[in-house]
Amino acid sequence: MTDNIPGAGGGIVFINGRRVVKAFRSCVCRAVEGGGVYDLSCGIDGVADGGHTLLYFEKFGFIERADGLRLTLSEDAKETASGAIRAYRARAEEIERGAEKVSFEEIKLAFFIRRLSQTSFDAVMETESGSGAKGIYIFEAVPFSRIIKTVFSEESVRRDGLVSPGFKKRVCAAFSSLAEKTGDSDLLLLTRHYCDCASFEENGAVERLLGHKILPVLPEEFDRTYVVDADESFRPLLEDSNYVLSRVMILSPDHAFYEKYKDDFIHLTRSRWALNPHTRSGSDAAEKDGPSMPFSEYLKLFEKADKKV
Repeated sequence: MTDNIPGAGGGIVFINGRRVVKAFRSCVCRAVEGGGVYDLSCGIDGVADGGHTLLYFEKFGFIERADGLRLTLSEDAKETASGAIRAYRARAEEIERGAEKVSFEEIKLAFFIRRLSQTSFDAVMETESGSGAKGIYIFEAVPFSRIIKTVFSEESVRRDGLVSPGFKKRVCAAFSSLAEKTGDSDLLLLTRHYCDCASFEENGAVERLLGHKILPVLPEEFDRTYVVDADESFRPLLEDSNYVLSRVMILSPDHAFYEKYKDDFIHLTRSRWALNPHTRSGSDAAEKDGPSMPFSEYLKLFEKADKKV
């Protein structure tokens, strides 16, 4: 492997001063971004991926990495990329044929979903940008929480990080209608839970369905940020409890943008999370220095709150 900016050799040749990919070692389409742009995961001899996504601009015949590296594709490489895109589109069409559609016209988004098992779904999300570019994104064997939270995320992008109560009600109505149409009582229960409209009596059924307890909203006296020793193993509990967790960018030293952005995150660690039990918000990284509490102590806050009720 070469460094992040490759020279000739491996899968790269120079033609008329341009770096050209002779052939891909591997190529998989990860998403159709719309407007002739595709998210690819490719292996190229002589190029270190550096943790970057490769965007393929089909009309112009080149791929571009997040750090600005641009490579022109040979005809053979273009055909490989086209084959990967055709396979991705075919898989999306196969899922859609056996799926039910739920649309959200106000954000130009539609989900085609089908139940795969008691706990997971296959789905396809179709989006349309302001310019009319249509995106296609496949979700395979994911929990329902991933689908409904993606809808909320698409709304929050358009509203500066906010999800309006009115939109939540429309999402609840749309997925509840689908659940009633298909006779899927579990989907109805999960929809009500993730849209914050489940009754107290329904919470116990939700916990049995998810296989773990749900953390309730704590009163205003707990409205503060707690720095907690945590890791990814706690994410399902928090997200199933309807926490909104910001993903903090922490780059590895070999990332092309490490030096440029390191001052933004060098003081943070992923082994500590910042959590607020009243607003159900937080982030998956916190300050390295200073006091913190074990996650078990964080859970005791809910026991204390119960005793006060």
